[in-house]
Amino acid sequence: NAVKYNREEGEIEVTLNKIGAEIFWSVRDAGPGMESLALKHIFERFYQVDKARTRTGRKGTGLGLPITQAIVEAHGGTISVESEVGKGTIFQVKLPA
Repeated sequence: NAVKYNREEGEIEVTLNKIGAEIFWSVRDAGPGMESLALKHIFERFYQVDKARTRTGRKGTGLGLPITQAIVEAHGGTISVESEVGKGTIFQVKLPA
């Protein structure tokens, strides 16, 4: 999603840290960001942000983030998202080490 929604020539930052008994992984893009309404639904199956917001116009299935959330939770972790319109999005995963 960071590649799909990032602006052209925009940077994508990936970080991975182990702190104590937890692993923290984040992906930040410089895309258009999302409004709060989208953030409320982003992990629902088949929910899709307007494809006009993608750099390529490619349409997805709306299953990637719900599947990712299910995998993360099956491993005892959590996934969260922060976004601001015009400033990009960051997804954060926390897993037990």
